[in-house]
Amino acid sequence: MPNHFPTIRIELEGVRYQVLHALHTHNTEIEELVKKELTKAIDTFDYAAVVKASVKEAVDGAVKDAVKSFFYHGGGRATIESAVKESLASILNKEGKDCW
Repeated sequence: MPNHFPTIRIELEGVRYQVLHALHTHNTEIEELVKKELTKAIDTFDYAAVVKASVKEAVDGAVKDAVKSFFYHGGGRATIESAVKESLASILNKEGKDCW
């Protein structure tokens, strides 16, 4: 079956050389621009805000973990269990039913 589509051929032999030459020619200028922008970004960066946010996140996580652990494995679970048993016993006693 014959190919009815035109064939397009692109040759880029000199493009690589031209790009490398342009980069080499403007290397000092590019380095200065990068250095200037990097210095500006470092000098204006709000380190205190990032540290504060990181500390808050770490403390919040630690507190949540401690509270969760207290209620799943520590005295909080026993306190809740005791309160629920007392409440159920009170309800059942009022109805004249035997608890546990």
